[in-house]
Amino acid sequence: MKLKSLARLGAVAALVAAFAAPVTAADYPTRPITMIVGSGAGGINDLIARILGEHMSRTLGQPVVVENQPGGGSTIAISQVAKATPDGYTLLVNGSVHSVVGELYPKSGIDVQKDLESVSLLAGVPLILTVAKALPITDFASLVAYAKEHPNQLTFGSNGRGSGAHLAAELVKSMAGVQFKHIPYRTTPQALNDLLTGRISIMLGTVTMFSPHIDSGEVRPIAVSTGERSALVPNVPTFDELGLKGYEASSWTALYAPKGTPPEIIARINTGIAAALADEEVKKRFVQLGLIAPPELGPKYLTSYLDKDIARWSTVLRASQD
Repeated sequence: MKLKSLARLGAVAALVAAFAAPVTAADYPTRPITMIVGSGAGGINDLIARILGEHMSRTLGQPVVVENQPGGGSTIAISQVAKATPDGYTLLVNGSVHSVVGELYPKSGIDVQKDLESVSLLAGVPLILTVAKALPITDFASLVAYAKEHPNQLTFGSNGRGSGAHLAAELVKSMAGVQFKHIPYRTTPQALNDLLTGRISIMLGTVTMFSPHIDSGEVRPIAVSTGERSALVPNVPTFDELGLKGYEASSWTALYAPKGTPPEIIARINTGIAAALADEEVKKRFVQLGLIAPPELGPKYLTSYLDKDIARWSTVLRASQD
């Protein structure tokens, strides 16, 4: 009787072990994938996740569910994904803030290079600087003059410390030798609303977000953050043209997985990303949103990109007074 009981226990243990065994790349995925976005709904990272996730669900054969976890400069989302099982079913979509989490939130204990696996860069996000219509500012020269005459009276909004908009504005401050007061918001739409009502002075964001408000005269465009002019607003100069030589500060969005996720599964996820970015409808959506597809996909390129971005923005933020 005892031997039979032991045999049954052994059979049960073997069954449990079989179900607990890691999923191979050949099997993956067998259930829905969750993309946790480190910022709020309606922002550019959220839109990118939903556009790509919808197409990836068809390629990978399982639903891709997008879940927003804003707050703490994306540290809440990063921590959640870093603690998840490294099986490819919990992923992180994050923006430029990812590269400055260690600099801005040292008490979080997060090390993005050690806690997560790079999956792929997803998109580049060009930005445009605009000013509230009530201000006597019509171009970059008058913006700089006003800022110098009224130090720290101009306020700029962003979707949080370390966001692409925040970093781009800090670089303007550093290179132009002026001061703006940073007002961080939980989401981009909240910041935009305060710009339109005059509660904040200036803001950087995507061209498509600002386009209707530029057309209506609610905000004035000053400059684009890319090295070349945007085809969506060809009359708006670059910062480089306006005297900030070498200025370029586009935001970006990337995908990560928990540390230890098998490379075969990361490669499988990348097949879904590649198929999505090659789709004509996705390409159309990217153009409509003013997004730029990455020059390369995969973990190697993202890791190198992230390393350079961390070094660049850490220097800028250490020099900032915010």
